Amino acid sequence: MQKTFFHSKIVRYSAVTFLIGTFLGSATVTIGQSLLGSSRFTDVEFGSFYDAAVGELAGLGIINGYDATHFGPNDPVTRGQIAVLMKRLRDELKGITPASSSTSSRRSSSSSQRSVSSSASSEDEGASEAGSIRFASGAYSADENQGTLQIKLIRSVGTTGEVSVHYVIEAGTATAGSDYVADSGDLTLGDGQVERIITVRLMDDAVSESEEKFTVRLSGPTGGVILGAVSSATVTIKDNDASSSAGGSSTNTVTFSALEYMVRENAGSMTVRIVRSATGGTMSVNYATSNDTALTPADYTEKSGTVTFAAGESMKEATITLSDDTGREGNETFKMTLSSATNGVTIKNPVAKVIIVDDETVEFGTGSLRLIEEEYRVSEKDTVVDVVVERFGGAAGTVNVQYQTAGGTATAGSDYTLAVGTLVFLPGESKKIISIKLMPDSALDDYETIILVLSNPTGGAPLVDPKQTEVTIVE
Repeated sequence: MQKTFFHSKIVRYSAVTFLIGTFLGSATVTIGQSLLGSSRFTDVEFGSFYDAAVGELAGLGIINGYDATHFGPNDPVTRGQIAVLMKRLRDELKGITPASSSTSSRRSSSSSQRSVSSSASSEDEGASEAGSIRFASGAYSADENQGTLQIKLIRSVGTTGEVSVHYVIEAGTATAGSDYVADSGDLTLGDGQVERIITVRLMDDAVSESEEKFTVRLSGPTGGVILGAVSSATVTIKDNDASSSAGGSSTNTVTFSALEYMVRENAGSMTVRIVRSATGGTMSVNYATSNDTALTPADYTEKSGTVTFAAGESMKEATITLSDDTGREGNETFKMTLSSATNGVTIKNPVAKVIIVDDETVEFGTGSLRLIEEEYRVSEKDTVVDVVVERFGGAAGTVNVQYQTAGGTATAGSDYTLAVGTLVFLPGESKKIISIKLMPDSALDDYETIILVLSNPTGGAPLVDPKQTEVTIVE
C-alpha cells in the first residue's frame, strides 16, 4: 500500500499531510504542538482528520499554503513536491540547517526570513558541543482572539549538556496588558534536548484597530550554547473586530465593559468602564444611574453625564461614590444606563447591573468562574449568540479564563466563526459576554450544535461547573 501511494501520479495534500503528521507523532524527536490548521487557513475544516497536522507542519515551515489564508487541502501534489516535503521533514527531525534557501531550505512567510535561515549555518559554526539555540522562525502572526501562540526554540549543531537561555517579550505597537500578557523567564534544555516552546498569551478586545506587533527576544545563553541567527521573533496580532468609521455601520457599537459589576459596600467608590468597538472618528454617549433595591443617597451617590471618545480612544470610565453603613441589610443593586450615542453608533446592552455587597454579612474575594447556562437555543437567522460567563463570590482583582468553541455538529467556517481567546475580568466586573458569530447557509438542517468550553483560569478565581455550554442552531 505504501509503494502504491508514492508511485501514484498525484495524491491529495490532506493525505500527504496526514501521513507526515502521523510520522511526526511517532518520531523519537518530539516536535511539539502548534496551532490548528483551521486557525491559519480558511479552507481547512475545523476538526477534520488533517486539521492538527496542517497546523503543525505549517508552523514548522515544512508545508505551506498558496498564501496566508488558503491551503488547498483537496488539491493534488506531484512526486517532486513530496520529495521536497520529506527533505524538510528530515532536516527538522535531525536539526539540519540547510545551506541554501534556493533549493533546500524551508519556505518561510517572507523573503527576509529565507535569508536569515540560509545564513544560520555560518553563524552556528562557532557553536561548541553544547550547540546553538534559535527560534524556528523570525516572524509569527496570530488572531487576537485565539488565546495563545506557541513559539518554538530549536537547539541544533550540538546537544551535549544542560543549557539555558533567557527570553523576554518586548512591546512594539502592541501593548502589554491589553494586547498580550507580558512575560519573561529562563528556559532550560537538558542533555540531548533539541526544542522548547514559549507560550505567549494574547488578549482579545472589542476595539477595531490595525495590526499590532511585539517582539520575543533571546539573550544570556548559558552552558556553552550560543545564540543562532534567529534570536528574536516578531509577532503580528491581527485584529478580529470589524473596522468602521463613525458614520453609521451597525458594527460600530458602544457598551459597558460588563453586563454586571460587583463592589464592596465599604470600597468608597467604584469604576464603570464604557467601551466602543471602532475607534475611527469622535462620538459621545450619555450615562446615568437609577435606583433598584439600592437607594440614593443612602447607598450610593446619583450620577449622570456624557463621555466623549476622541479619535483612537476605545474606553472611558465613570466613577460612582458609595455610602457605607453598619446595618446588616444584605446585597443591594442599582442600574447604569447608556443612551443617546452620537454619529450613528449603536448602543449594545444599554443597561448594566451593579451589586453592592454588604460587607457586614458577605465575604468578598476574587470569586469563582462559571457559565450561566448549560444550553442555548437560537435561530439560524440570528447573526450572533451571546454566551454569558459569571464571576461570583467576589470581584477583587483581575482574573482571566480561556474559551474555545470545539466539537458539536455545526462546522466552523460555514455555520459559525470559530471563537477562541481569553476573557478578562477587570476589578469589579462580574458578568461578561463571549459572542459567537453565526453564518447563514442554504443547507436544510433540522438543527446543528456548537460546544463552547472554558479552561485554564488565572488570577486566583477557580473554574467550576458548568464549564461548557451547547448552542443549538435551529432552522
